[in-house]
Amino acid sequence: MEDSTLEPEPESESILDDGVCEIDLSVPTENEEMKLKKRNDVYYEMYKEAKRKAKVARDFALASYLEAKQIKHNYLSEEPSDDEMENEEKELEELDLES
Repeated sequence: MEDSTLEPEPESESILDDGVCEIDLSVPTENEEMKLKKRNDVYYEMYKEAKRKAKVARDFALASYLEAKQIKHNYLSEEPSDDEMENEEKELEELDLES
């Protein structure tokens, strides 16, 4: 008996007229063992994936913010007001605190 997690592999695939895909899956025989993941393991994997996506989004947002700030500094000659500078610094601090 095999001790690995069984993942279905499509044997044949056909596309119907309305765009729905029909797949025939192989079913384990009596000699093969099927193991289900524990509920907490599934939720933990979902949590790790959501956290990874959040970190990527945070890094992208920070990079975009810094790029916008550099463009503003290099190409916009108008003097920003003190209020605008303070707001930008607060936004950056909030991003750093969330890390």
